[in-house]
Amino acid sequence: MMKLYLSFLFFLVLLSTKADGQRCLSDTMHTVISKPTKEVETRNPLLQLPVVVHLVLPQSVIIEDQQVYNQINALNRDFRRHNSNLNTLPLTLQALAADTKIEFCLANIDPDGIPGIGITRTTTSIENIGIYNSLFSANDGGKSPWPSHQYLNIWVCEMPEDILGYASSPKEAGDATDGVVINYRYFGTLGAHTPFQMGRTLVHELGHYFGLAHPWGTFHDECEEDDGISDTFPQSGPHNECPPREYKMCDDANPSYSNYMDYTPDCCLAMFTKQQAAIMRQNIYEYRAQLLQNPAICHELQDDIPISLYPNPATSLCVISWPEEEKIEHIEFYDIAGKKISQTSLHQQSSQIEICLDPFPKGLLLLRLVTDDNKYYIHRLYHH
Repeated sequence: MMKLYLSFLFFLVLLSTKADGQRCLSDTMHTVISKPTKEVETRNPLLQLPVVVHLVLPQSVIIEDQQVYNQINALNRDFRRHNSNLNTLPLTLQALAADTKIEFCLANIDPDGIPGIGITRTTTSIENIGIYNSLFSANDGGKSPWPSHQYLNIWVCEMPEDILGYASSPKEAGDATDGVVINYRYFGTLGAHTPFQMGRTLVHELGHYFGLAHPWGTFHDECEEDDGISDTFPQSGPHNECPPREYKMCDDANPSYSNYMDYTPDCCLAMFTKQQAAIMRQNIYEYRAQLLQNPAICHELQDDIPISLYPNPATSLCVISWPEEEKIEHIEFYDIAGKKISQTSLHQQSSQIEICLDPFPKGLLLLRLVTDDNKYYIHRLYHH
């Protein structure tokens, strides 16, 4: 459905202005999909979702890996209620703010089983490709998604400056266009354009991806409709300033402009409510459960066995060690593009190996440690 809406919504944006509060193209595409059941509300586990970031950019635009890492950190900061500006809110709002227990990690394994860092790079000559369906197709100058039922696909691309992003809804789970699209100007926290420079454009759009509506619902300048959520305050439209000169609240006793689903500049956004968190989790279980089915995609070696890489970063020599009871059969080495560089076989009694890095390329290396029962662990090594 997203591709059917895209061109139509873009023309609506061209007819509107910044004053109208158009921050994303998700206005008419989302409603709250389902209310949380008691069963879901009492579930407590941390939900970790594998992310792939597709950088589809003109040759003149460069986004470094670190900017992607900072954006993922910003997501986890806000979805886990670790943002420091939460403490600046009134106590009544702080009490409503939720730790969603949703986390994001860059995928360590691509769809072909090859270790990687969850980032792809495509150079495109299509101006403002983010407003065209060609974004989602490698044959048309964009980047085809990784299987969207297994990965959260995020496309970072060029769009008109006034459009920050858009997202698919839970009911579009598994579609070829399922995921989130972000204007490169507002991605990450390094060099992003103010006032959306704290990574919260993607936080907002992921709210839509998990089924949240804007607090005012679909229509502006009325109090007849809202997002259908009991612990968000009714408002007639978006806030576009920080702090706003004019409140859009339908209840003057509860001024609030800090919800991530509002249009407020990043420095004033601070919270999802508890019911918003419950609804997002409900929609993950109901529509996007397959994102949770393959924990190896987000596999981090140090969470399973205590591996030591010393030094890391390393210049010419690195010592890799692991517990004696862990039977590592061989170690595979990959470069940042996922190309296999080398493989080293080990004796079963080994628990340590010295690796000379001189023949290896500089930069990030991915190590895949494979056990005798075909388990594997991924670790990152930085070669200076």
